[in-house]
Amino acid sequence: MEDTRYIAQLLSKHLLDELTNDEKAELEQWAASNPVFRQYVEDVKNGDRILTDVAAFQQLELSDSQDYLTTLKQRVHEKITAIPQPTKYRQKRYLVLVSIAALFIVAVATTLYFYHSLIVNRTSTIVNEIAPGYNQATLTLANGKTIKLDSAQSGIIVQDEDIKYNDGSKLPAVILPAPSAVSGSEETSLPTSLTLSTPKGGQYQIILSDGTKVRLNAASTLKYPSRFSGDTREVFLEGEAFFEVNNNPSPFIVHTNHQTITVLGTKFIVTAYADENVQTTTLVSGAVKVNGPRREALMLSPGEQGLLIGDQLTKVNVDIKNEIAWTQGIFSFKKEPLENIMKKLARWYDVDVTFENQALKQITFEGSLERSSSMHTVLRLFEHTGEAHFRIAGRRVSVY
Repeated sequence: MEDTRYIAQLLSKHLLDELTNDEKAELEQWAASNPVFRQYVEDVKNGDRILTDVAAFQQLELSDSQDYLTTLKQRVHEKITAIPQPTKYRQKRYLVLVSIAALFIVAVATTLYFYHSLIVNRTSTIVNEIAPGYNQATLTLANGKTIKLDSAQSGIIVQDEDIKYNDGSKLPAVILPAPSAVSGSEETSLPTSLTLSTPKGGQYQIILSDGTKVRLNAASTLKYPSRFSGDTREVFLEGEAFFEVNNNPSPFIVHTNHQTITVLGTKFIVTAYADENVQTTTLVSGAVKVNGPRREALMLSPGEQGLLIGDQLTKVNVDIKNEIAWTQGIFSFKKEPLENIMKKLARWYDVDVTFENQALKQITFEGSLERSSSMHTVLRLFEHTGEAHFRIAGRRVSVY
């Protein structure tokens, strides 16, 4: 058991980057003795699962620790023994790893207790789990009825005065009102107005009646007709959306509160949040025309971004991969101020952010990470730079 405890202690020091050269050699020798041990050592540095267990252990009373260790060993054993084990020799090795893994978690929790400064800076990012956003949205019909859309689905399709989920299943109890207008002696059906809204921490997709695909980011609203009629196809956006416009002779027009974007068939992103001072239109392919509040026109080519700051409309060249990363499940930052980054994180994780040190707003970061990561994982990565620290209380995040 002493050897097992010692390896657990080495693993905890490995997590904290505090191994001496001799201890590194000892841990390397142990890892080299079995591929499973090697994999576990490598997994320590990606310790989201481990830190979750640590957080649970830290919340126990000391008198309960032995019972928790027994439960923890059983859980780790179930995970490890799910791997094929053809020989008794390998079975013994797996059981040794079970004990080491469980004791390692206890060792980490104990070590963190004595590293008070580390607890002050990182307790919130370890203990307070804030899950990432997911598929969630609300559909509002013309008569004001609201429908909470299925989070198990990724989007809806508008077709022939009907709305379905992307797998073909119909929305329950949805009947689109069909107002009529009399033209001469003929009664013609008019399209109805619909609204798709995502909350903070949500995202959703929609295929409009003309085949245009729209992916809404968090805290966004798209108003659109049940079907397009007349000489134009017009929608209204607040927030952020990625448009893949189906080619059509009728111009496709996106209205925001301060600008208008006109296209025929193209891919582009519009960012127009009410709490932002800047609105952007980023062209991925095709061509678009952007009109600002002073009605001046700006033509964009692929790789260009229209910037509306106040009533001034300009354009810059941007990295398209960086701009569309969120549509592919990635946060991508390129020399971006922390203030902007935290606004994006606040929408995706549905939290409120405050800066205790205002100077930190202008610090820039560059890199990418999965939007599926928990918030404590994201914040821990920023903390590792030594530039900023974070404190979480419920759904409030303080930057200091």
